[in-house]
Amino acid sequence: MKRIFNKYSNLLAFCLTALLIGSAVFAQTESVIVGQHEIRQKINAFLESCYINQPARFETEWISDIPVWKIGQDIDSIAVHYGRNSLPRSQTIVRIEAYHNGRVIRRLSYSLRVRVFAQVFVSNENISSKTPLNPQQFTIAEEEITTVSGDPLLADASLANQQTRRFVRNGAILTTEMIEAIPLVARGDLITLRYDTGAIQVELQARAQQDGGAGEEIWCMGADGRKRYRARIESETTAALIP
Repeated sequence: MKRIFNKYSNLLAFCLTALLIGSAVFAQTESVIVGQHEIRQKINAFLESCYINQPARFETEWISDIPVWKIGQDIDSIAVHYGRNSLPRSQTIVRIEAYHNGRVIRRLSYSLRVRVFAQVFVSNENISSKTPLNPQQFTIAEEEITTVSGDPLLADASLANQQTRRFVRNGAILTTEMIEAIPLVARGDLITLRYDTGAIQVELQARAQQDGGAGEEIWCMGADGRKRYRARIESETTAALIP
């Protein structure tokens, strides 16, 4: 009976020892905790690196509290990633990764709102389609461009030789999609088409059927209205005939 008691006493002692060791190891693996403040610092640093060479500034809105992040082992570093090629803007999801010995051991996804501001052109008036642009039609102001549809034209851009592609309403932020280069040749213009191979030189009159800039190819209709020609624009009045 005494032997049995001693046997079970030794087994109980072994189990208690193993339990204590396991608890200590578990406690050690749970000892790495990344706080909310550190995670936000990492996210802000990442966003600053994205916008460092951009003529814009951003503001961050935290949609919800970031939970305390418990990691089961020591970590070497924490990195923030964004899964798109564009700049983070509007409601965005970023991925935070913890590394140990070069491997990702934990991941955390977090949603936030990134508001973007820039100096842009704001229309002072309604501007009709195909109207040449000038600075007097706009005010330069810092505006939020987070949800602007298209690519806002920044204040350091030139309006020279540009016209509206479509109607622009008063108060609108000007985007690159709203404008186009003023064509060197406009549809309906009478131009001279030239063909020169050295041995053969031909000139004929035709009307442009398309708008186009220098070097662009357009279709033209012969002055007699019978034949169409393809030509490359050289100047306001001439184009090279394409055989």
